[in-house]
Amino acid sequence: MAVDYHRLAQNDLEQGILGMSVAWVDLVSAGFAFESLIAHPSYREMLSSDRAALVEAAVIAYCRPFSHSGGLGAEWPAFAEERWRLEHESLLNYRHAFVGHSDADPRTVTIETDDSLRGWSSRVNLPIYMPGRAEAALEMCRDLHARLNEHLNQAIAELIRRERDGGPPDAPVRVTLPR
Repeated sequence: MAVDYHRLAQNDLEQGILGMSVAWVDLVSAGFAFESLIAHPSYREMLSSDRAALVEAAVIAYCRPFSHSGGLGAEWPAFAEERWRLEHESLLNYRHAFVGHSDADPRTVTIETDDSLRGWSSRVNLPIYMPGRAEAALEMCRDLHARLNEHLNQAIAELIRRERDGGPPDAPVRVTLPR
């Protein structure tokens, strides 16, 4: 994804820096959450509440830059690997249906008679975030993080150049976005 930051209007440059900076922090948080999930003893236990909480934290942090205004634009994530694109879409769908909302459409409920005092039991059937997926998601976070670093370095260098325009080339610059 090539962007000529020299050609962007000031507002577009600043909005791009703000969106990429916030996304950068979210992806760092997502990376830490996926690392914590992978390292947690419950990672291979399908019905662990600790595991479920770590999955939700990782999914929320990862999806945040792609699911609100002011985040990353449509050109992101542009993954080099097809498996990452599929995992990215899967995480967005998982967040939308199960983590960020409580949509009834993709969920099912199973009710069974049994020998209990009530005479029945029930459970809500949810998709399981299978072990092995977190490793792929962590690789995606690292890839996005590296590419965001490159773009932020270019965009911020252009912002600093513009702020110093007409003044001393080594003048200190401090900009808080949004202005």
